[in-house]
Amino acid sequence: MLFLRTSDSTGRLKADTRARLQIRRMRFFHQDSLAYQVSVLAAGRTVRLTTLDLTVPEDGELRVPVLCENKQSTITIINDTARPAWITGAEWDGEFHARNALR
Repeated sequence: MLFLRTSDSTGRLKADTRARLQIRRMRFFHQDSLAYQVSVLAAGRTVRLTTLDLTVPEDGELRVPVLCENKQSTITIINDTARPAWITGAEWDGEFHARNALR
């Protein structure tokens, strides 16, 4: 699961699990890759697959719509082929609402 992490008074990172994190989309960065899929399973929805399928290896990114709360989604990177996929990083875009944590 993805959580927003903040520092406590001692400087240690702590995941904020009380607030709401709505994830809009994710970007997966790859290098010299030919093929992989990203599966998004959100509560109450069918599995959504986003696929990278190239004929020549390249560096780039795969944008994946998530549109779900972080606690209600499972995001999986799949490569069930012999073709290379090197994931070098990922980032998410969304909205964080601390209002839920104040109750």
